[in-house]
Amino acid sequence: VFMLKREVAKEALHGLFRRHMVADLSVLFRTLDTRSRMSVFRRLRELGYRTSFTHGGRYYTLEDVPQFDNNALWFLRGIGFSRFGTLIETVVHLVKESPAGRSYSELRAITSVRVENVLMLLTRQGRIERRQVGRRSLYVACDATEGARQVAERTVRDQTTGERDLSLSVVVEILVEVVRAGDLFVSPRAVVARLVARGQVVSVAQVEKLYERYGIAAEKKTAEDVPSNSSAI
Repeated sequence: VFMLKREVAKEALHGLFRRHMVADLSVLFRTLDTRSRMSVFRRLRELGYRTSFTHGGRYYTLEDVPQFDNNALWFLRGIGFSRFGTLIETVVHLVKESPAGRSYSELRAITSVRVENVLMLLTRQGRIERRQVGRRSLYVACDATEGARQVAERTVRDQTTGERDLSLSVVVEILVEVVRAGDLFVSPRAVVARLVARGQVVSVAQVEKLYERYGIAAEKKTAEDVPSNSSAI
């Protein structure tokens, strides 16, 4: 049974989201003094709300709270909201709107979510396509012309980035990743995923070139054999 009158409930929700910006269902129950999911979502609909695309959609905020970035995403304390609602629609947008498509590691770094299953679903549904560019997979628009243009742009970028020398700070970060792995081999692809997640612009070609320079060779067991939050496909 809904315990708060309509206007009191709306004011309570406004106060909650002004203070904390996001809330899960347990907090909403306490705020509205009810255990009825139907009552909670009725009041949220009246105000306009969004559901997080991270954390299994467990968190909610009001429509006017998020300050979306250039990727149409907003994060607070690791909780992500998208202008496009769900993770599926967000990935479609990120792939289609990128001039050079998106790799798995880029999508994971941007969304902070493992997107393997989403990418498999979207490629099966024909909403995006998976192309092979060099030794990595690239996800592009399903439109043949646009997809080809994205692949061409990515190829040019990879060549340009691969030719550019890395800054000393980036070289240090790459070597630190290698040292941390100890006797395990960290693939260039895994290093790129971790650096991209920290905001560094670096390509697989650049890391491979650095590995060659310092004689870093693959062992039988790689760091990807060990469960990691930075794994990539």
